[in-house]
Amino acid sequence: MTKKPFVYDANILIDGEKLGILSELMNCAKPANVTDLCLDEAASAEQLQEEVQAGKLNVVEVGDKLLAITEMDVARGLSTEDRSALWLAEQLQGTLLTNDGVLRREAEKRGNQVHGLLWLIEQCCLNNSLTTEHALELLDEMEDRSEEFRITKELVRQVRARIEAQDSRPQTGEDVK
Repeated sequence: MTKKPFVYDANILIDGEKLGILSELMNCAKPANVTDLCLDEAASAEQLQEEVQAGKLNVVEVGDKLLAITEMDVARGLSTEDRSALWLAEQLQGTLLTNDGVLRREAEKRGNQVHGLLWLIEQCCLNNSLTTEHALELLDEMEDRSEEFRITKELVRQVRARIEAQDSRPQTGEDVK
């Protein structure tokens, strides 16, 4: 059975680097894909090049599709980079990973599966890419910096409760499906 690919928006990559878990995210949500436009937007994330070189992150060049991407019939407020992530998710019939509210709503409206960083952390914990202790520390940090990570404290608390509940169950050690 083929796994559904994941498409990373730049903000997930940037936030993953801020938290020091970029490699864990790539190990958890794979196959991992990103457009060259989103990679350029997240270029300050130094570890990204290591992930690309290690083959954990597939970079898709937009090239001659740029005009079609910029002319997509989508909600106002989506940057070309956001549009490219949405385009790639649709091309690959994959799951879009973003914390951008406008992009998330547009992707859902178009019938795409979408998740954010909190979901990724939860999945990494479930498949043992992150320990429960580390995941809970990350959630504490994200709750303290909720505005920076564009999340609500209530949502962090909900994810924390699920992770704590999962900690008492047997772990499968399987990758995200």
